[in-house]
Amino acid sequence: MPCASTSASAIRSDLSSRVTRRHRTPQTPRSKKPACPDGPRRPSELKRALPEASERVLAQQLSELMEYGVVEKQVIDPVCKHSEYSLTDLGRTLIPIIEQMRTWGNDFRPTLQQILQKKEA
Repeated sequence: MPCASTSASAIRSDLSSRVTRRHRTPQTPRSKKPACPDGPRRPSELKRALPEASERVLAQQLSELMEYGVVEKQVIDPVCKHSEYSLTDLGRTLIPIIEQMRTWGNDFRPTLQQILQKKEA
């Protein structure tokens, strides 16, 4: 937690770097395309889009993304626990950045795999 004398811009900078770093770690499931850039998704749809993610990890990640203002949750029917997640305006600004990171990763995948193989040997 930042101290009280930390400037607001430093806090925002730290937050953005933590969000980016935290949500693109090796443990983070990867999919071919973002899970909900084109509209709301139910938790079950997100789970199908990210089959390697456990429900617990998915729920934790969604909760953190809601805290950061990247994703919002709308409860459709509280009795049935029907809810949907969608990107906020802030979240939609991240799509081009994520697409660029994906392109970079795909372009340099062979090089990165060689580095990792050497490191493991």
